[in-house]
Amino acid sequence: MRVEMSISRILITRIVLFSSAITLVITAFQLWTSWQEELGIIDRGLQHIQTSVLPTVSIAVWIGDDKVLDIALNSLAALPYVAQVELITTEEQGGNTLSKGSPAKHPLLHSFPMHREDWQEQIRHIGDLHITAELDQVYDKLWQQGFLFLGANFLKTLLVVGFMILLFERSVVRHLRHLAEVFQNFSLYHEFSEVRLARLQPRNDELSVLAGSFNVMGQTIRDSWLQQQRYEEKVVQLNAQLQDTNATLEQRVFERTRDLEQAHQTMVQQERLASLGTLVAGIAHEMKNPLGFVINFSKMLNRNAIDLLTELKQDLPDQEEIEALVGDISDACPQITEHGERAVSIVDTMLNHSRANDSNWAEVEIHGLLREYTKIAYHAFRANHQKINVEQIFEIDEKVPLIWGSALRLGQVFLNMLNNAFDALKEKLDQDSTFQPILTVRIAFEKGYLTIEIEDNGPGMSKSTQKQVFDAFFTTKGPGKGTGLGLSLSHSIIVEEHGGNLDVQSTEGVGTTFFIRLPQGQARKEL
Repeated sequence: MRVEMSISRILITRIVLFSSAITLVITAFQLWTSWQEELGIIDRGLQHIQTSVLPTVSIAVWIGDDKVLDIALNSLAALPYVAQVELITTEEQGGNTLSKGSPAKHPLLHSFPMHREDWQEQIRHIGDLHITAELDQVYDKLWQQGFLFLGANFLKTLLVVGFMILLFERSVVRHLRHLAEVFQNFSLYHEFSEVRLARLQPRNDELSVLAGSFNVMGQTIRDSWLQQQRYEEKVVQLNAQLQDTNATLEQRVFERTRDLEQAHQTMVQQERLASLGTLVAGIAHEMKNPLGFVINFSKMLNRNAIDLLTELKQDLPDQEEIEALVGDISDACPQITEHGERAVSIVDTMLNHSRANDSNWAEVEIHGLLREYTKIAYHAFRANHQKINVEQIFEIDEKVPLIWGSALRLGQVFLNMLNNAFDALKEKLDQDSTFQPILTVRIAFEKGYLTIEIEDNGPGMSKSTQKQVFDAFFTTKGPGKGTGLGLSLSHSIIVEEHGGNLDVQSTEGVGTTFFIRLPQGQARKEL
């Protein structure tokens, strides 16, 4: 294994960097201390000038003694730290400027104002003495100190680092290399050999603990590998068993699925037969009225015909009686014809329903179809509950266009909705005898869609019931009173077959409204 950087090199780098950082910090501190000392020396010299020389210069300026003034300025310029001395007098003292020395490269300027007391004992400003100190000597001294200190510390760092690296290489690194070589040659297919450090005397230090941990880890890895091998053999066996079990389960699932599909088809057929039973019951009740009229008028005609023949056989028949009998017969015949045609119409409707199937898709007049099924559902409901009268309100736009669909399938949906509405109204009437049941049917057309609303003012549904009302096999009716497939099938017919929407809104104690939304033209989706 190729080592990008050894521990020794890393250690050397970090020690050198750390030592260099410490050396720089200490050197900077010492140089700053020396700088402060040098500035202190210069400051003390300037204070000496202010206390000893400045009074002499002030007197010489005040009395105008140029000789004394020249000697004083020369003596100031001769000081070791002074580069230039400049005297500027006020206008009252002549406005002269005297300069001794030359400008400095690294100047430190200090100004001393000069004042004298005149004969009126007033303090007057007579000029300024500017002294420029030269810092070149200070900088040279600091550079020399810095180089000496850095050089000495660098040599010490090299010696310390060299000794530490030699000691670390001997005591630690060679043992770590030995451990690395052992584990590079480690193989799961051979017995594990314990790691032993090359030492004259055994020690209980970190390296010994590390070697012991490596020994435990190596043995653990080999034991785990052997155990994994045994597990893999078991897994192969279990996989074979699992495949056999899966094949058996797949066969059972196939059989159970087939049975469930058959059961579902049977229940769907039962639901359709239940709707057909409701339809037949309503039609039978509807047929009863016209047939009753035909039978009664036929009996009456038979009696009138017998009376008429009897009267005609007499020698002197009663003309008024004959005319009355003939008039009754003439009045009854149109009634027989009307009710007979009504019975034929009902029979035709039933025959059309019996001939209809899922493949008979055509243009459907929804408002007529819904009115017909409302009448049939109500008659079927009244056949079992004759004392219940439901007020029916139709808010229908007769000008709505025809839609493309299956009259049989849509009729099945309407029957389910209407039967549920009538059952809900009866349930609320059983709870409150003063309740007035109302069924409202609305049909409207807007933006290419026909909307149908079937509303009842029954007991309503809870929110949890509304969420499940279109789920298969969900029903709120008692055992044996419903399969729970009616609304589920209705949802499938409206949404999947006719490409529409079916929704419900209900408030407990107020009522329920089913919303059916159908497109005007929709190609049938094959299911």
